[in-house]
Amino acid sequence: RQMCIRDSYNAGLPLLNELATDEMGAITAGASKQLMLEELDKCKPTPQNGIIKSFYAGQYAMINRANDLIFNAEKSGIESVIVNRCVAEAKFLRALCYYNLTSVFGGCVLTTLPGSERVGENMPRSSTEAVYGQIFQDLIDAYSVLPVSFAAEKEMGRATRIAAAALLARASLTAATMGKYAHISPAVSYTHLRAHETSQDL
Repeated sequence: RQMCIRDSYNAGLPLLNELATDEMGAITAGASKQLMLEELDKCKPTPQNGIIKSFYAGQYAMINRANDLIFNAEKSGIESVIVNRCVAEAKFLRALCYYNLTSVFGGCVLTTLPGSERVGENMPRSSTEAVYGQIFQDLIDAYSVLPVSFAAEKEMGRATRIAAAALLARASLTAATMGKYAHISPAVSYTHLRAHETSQDL
């Protein structure tokens, strides 16, 4: 979890979203860091860009952890109510990571299996439509299980039903915009309508 937060929101995601706009500019840094920032600033990143690599790796590290928890949850022997809530939290985090990835890269590698179940497998890049389909399904599943809030202060920051609805609404708006301007498939448009109905609780 810490890796995902550090690589996404401390640097990676804000830089990838804002550095190429008028809202942010590259400033003088160490030589290697400056080159990475300038690549993003000029919209000419390379596969070797450390900011992109760190962001990409952080998202998939979290996705793999979520997949591992979801895949092995029933084997834990823990009370089913707790297991179901943890699975719902993992689905929320997986959806968040895939939303971050597809917001930056469009279609990306989509898997719901942990690394131990796909050793040596060469995963192809999935379409944007397929990724959004998984995002919506994960958030709808999470929404149906997560509590509206946690009473204890120590639980602050955990995924809630309201957080799932909020992300569902945001992903729905993104998908609807892409459907209008990027001609996303009708299948995703239909899923968007289902997600929109659920997000009305916001």
